[in-house]
Amino acid sequence: MAASSLAGLWDRIDTLEMQCHGSELRDSATESLGTPVTLQPMRNLLLKVSCIAMLVMLLASCKKSPSELRPIRIGFSKWPSFELAYLARDLGYLEGVSVVLVDTQSTAEENRAYRAGLLDVIATTNEFAIENMAYGADDQIVFVIDESAGADALVAGEAIKTLEDLKGKRIGIDASAIGLHMLRRALKKANLTEDDIVVVAIDHRLHSEYLAAGKVEALVTWEPELSRAHREGAHTLFSSKEIPGEIVDVLLTKKALVEARASDLRSFVDAWYKAKVYLETHPDDAARRVAAREGLTPEEYLQSLRGIRIMGRADNQRLLGAQGAELLSKLNDLSIVMLDLHLLPRAPMFSETVTDVLVRP
Repeated sequence: MAASSLAGLWDRIDTLEMQCHGSELRDSATESLGTPVTLQPMRNLLLKVSCIAMLVMLLASCKKSPSELRPIRIGFSKWPSFELAYLARDLGYLEGVSVVLVDTQSTAEENRAYRAGLLDVIATTNEFAIENMAYGADDQIVFVIDESAGADALVAGEAIKTLEDLKGKRIGIDASAIGLHMLRRALKKANLTEDDIVVVAIDHRLHSEYLAAGKVEALVTWEPELSRAHREGAHTLFSSKEIPGEIVDVLLTKKALVEARASDLRSFVDAWYKAKVYLETHPDDAARRVAAREGLTPEEYLQSLRGIRIMGRADNQRLLGAQGAELLSKLNDLSIVMLDLHLLPRAPMFSETVTDVLVRP
């Protein structure tokens, strides 16, 4: 299938309907709505005017204290390193921190909720960060969560031994820039092109099921589906370990929120780092606490982390400092791929889209 066909494939795929976790998102969307205030009738017009004037002055001088601000809604899909947020909550590190964690079924669903204003911050891939930046100029990357180092992979069943064996075979992918980018990189290594294979678009939650049923011979997938595919007997032919730095996960939010709630966001990042230390020093207990959300056993969860390099504070200072030059270079490379595949309406403007305000010493 030619490159233009891949782009057309994307255009033909129906966007999955957002199935947010019910009341958790809906309640978040309405909790900030104020209660209507009714002024009592007043007999004296002068008194009414005086009262309104006093009310206006009162409101003008009023400023909400931090305790009165609505908690920051942070969306997380399923991905092993994202569990650090839930580990922090489970260990009590988020007590007193004005945030609420919101589960989503996929990064695509999460992205739609963010654009609709149902989420304030999202943990997402560099692909979706770029997509948001292409639609507006008010998004910022404030934290780099991790770099995929094997947790995204092209896997195959027993009959496929090498990348070269993929010629003429059906390869399942989630129709995303990351999936298509991974596929292209793997094919290039085998001196194959899109014309040499058959691409089958599959919702990522069904990846291991399709491979096990023989509906495809190979898959481009990621954790936790990657662990489930391995559990069913699949083996890795190509992974993100061979393309270091090209797939990263970040926290994305609006500039206005960073300016208004930097203290709360910084407290969340500090709690995240404490959870990271706990995972490193008490891996078995940490895995026991969070593996179920990923649909994995504690042992599988710890195994899945081997393909992910979770970023520390020093990593973030390096990647986000100096106007994020190093990170922006990688974002620009991926945006070129996305434009080529018609996944962006326009080239994003990367100025002021990265800040290190949450990770400075």
